[in-house]
Amino acid sequence: MLRTRFAGVYDGVHVLPFFTPFDGAAAGFDPIDHTKVDPRLGSWDDVAELSKSHDIIVDAIVNHMSWESAQFQDVLKNGEKSEYYPMFLTMSSVFPNGATEEDLAGICRPRGESRKFRTPKSLTRRGRHIGRAASSCNMRPLR
Repeated sequence: MLRTRFAGVYDGVHVLPFFTPFDGAAAGFDPIDHTKVDPRLGSWDDVAELSKSHDIIVDAIVNHMSWESAQFQDVLKNGEKSEYYPMFLTMSSVFPNGATEEDLAGICRPRGESRKFRTPKSLTRRGRHIGRAASSCNMRPLR
């Protein structure tokens, strides 16, 4: 469409999240793997081809990932020993002195969920609460 109907109209395009799965619980903002284009949308070759004719801004959403991601699954399995553990916010890393209800209410929840932190069963015994960025399937990295 950019090369036909809109040829010459736009020099660039902002591409929304296209990682697997683009239609997850958070409408594409919960990728399982940031390195894979959802095959229903195309491939990295398609992105490269588009870049030959247009400037591209890709919404890489590096501050979100699915609870199904290999990184978070490793945290569930290995806890603080996981090499990926520092990628995820914990309640204690955000609120080292504990959080009041007012503190928690200050965390924006645009999709209507009330709990800002969740304790996965495998981390319960360690007393860790993991932050949720956009939905129950999203995590917010520390970096």
